[in-house]
Amino acid sequence: MNHDRFLLGDLVADCYRIEARLRTGEMGTVYQAVDLNAACLVAISVLPANHLGDDRARLEREAKALSGFQHPNRVKVHFAGDEAGCLLAVHELVSGPTVRQVLDLHDHGLEIGRAIELARQLAGVLAAAHAHGLVHRNLKPENLFLPRKIREPEHLILCDLGIAIIEQVHGLAGLTPVEHTTSRYDSPEQAGGEPIGPPSDVYSFGCILFELVTGKPPFASVRVKDLSHAHRFLPPPSARAQRLSLSAELDELIAAMLAKEPAQRPAVADVARVLATTGSLSTSTPTSS
Repeated sequence: MNHDRFLLGDLVADCYRIEARLRTGEMGTVYQAVDLNAACLVAISVLPANHLGDDRARLEREAKALSGFQHPNRVKVHFAGDEAGCLLAVHELVSGPTVRQVLDLHDHGLEIGRAIELARQLAGVLAAAHAHGLVHRNLKPENLFLPRKIREPEHLILCDLGIAIIEQVHGLAGLTPVEHTTSRYDSPEQAGGEPIGPPSDVYSFGCILFELVTGKPPFASVRVKDLSHAHRFLPPPSARAQRLSLSAELDELIAAMLAKEPAQRPAVADVARVLATTGSLSTSTPTSS
């Protein structure tokens, strides 16, 4: 096993057998594995590291405490620690479409009530994560799952928080990868290669909320190579200008979340309170797109 990835058939933490690599990105690699004790499938998020430091006992205690953070809208983490020079988190394997896949079917955004309900759920789990000192750092529609459950309300699951857990445990939180390609959901400080904290998640959340109600992220027309400049310096467009049925209140909330300066953005707990107390935040009953 090398420090970058595990191989098919490798045994991790003595009980998880690697079956497939699901995806790889700047934030790490996610594998599908079999839990040999529970006879079920799990996912393993891996963050390569050159060293783990000397205080292994402290790291293990902190990993156990942070992996104990659970929320109805996040994947359940079974284990967080180190293995063969890699930092990893073992968590449940979520099936079902992603918010990206759903948005791809709605060119002009979701029905407003549906969009607001998904945003409320995301705000709730992010607020809980921030209260535990965790910053996701990679929020995007691809990391939000909507497991299919017959005759049950739509339930959002936030994935890839395992990377944030092991970064926090090992003192890596707040760093931006050296080889980082700016995405359409990066905060200005993330696009600029600066240290990041909870306000960065709020900005990314604002980009997602913008897309949920309009069908496109704020800088959809900007070329990828120009995204860093757009996030850092260009004013975001008004969501209400693209969807007239939005209320001014929702438009103002999104604009506040997309503020260039981190200190000017609302805390995600405040976003959650606004979303929880303002109805559908639309000026009229919308039709599905």
